[in-house]
Amino acid sequence: MSGVPPARLSYTKTWLSVPDQVVKLQARGLQIPDLVDAESFLYHVSYYSFAGYCLAFENPRHSFPVGVTFEQIKFAYIFDMTLRDLLNEALELIEIDLCTSVAYSFGHVDWYVLVASILSSHCSLNFVSHRCNATRFSAFKS
Repeated sequence: MSGVPPARLSYTKTWLSVPDQVVKLQARGLQIPDLVDAESFLYHVSYYSFAGYCLAFENPRHSFPVGVTFEQIKFAYIFDMTLRDLLNEALELIEIDLCTSVAYSFGHVDWYVLVASILSSHCSLNFVSHRCNATRFSAFKS
């Protein structure tokens, strides 16, 4: 490393207002019958988040085939957001259940004895004894 910071890349894209973003999407062939709804949606979602969902509908890139509507892409975005929320909710329940099971299992057992028994089945007893005596935790002390 020479200590010289890398040269800054110039940003070539120009800022577009939300109404201009809607015009840009229309220019690419996207059918937008309700401009007010499209603008309202983009004010809350952002053009770049929405553009990620446009990729599945474009053919070729930055060009929409005839018949593709803003509502179809909006539906894909809302479907994805809803699915993500449902999966996160389910994962949260699984996480809480797993944490509770682990806490309950280790709560009524001397966990350090369990760890030592697991280690002793994979390591020599001298190693386990040495590690238990070397640790700063009094629970491992003989």
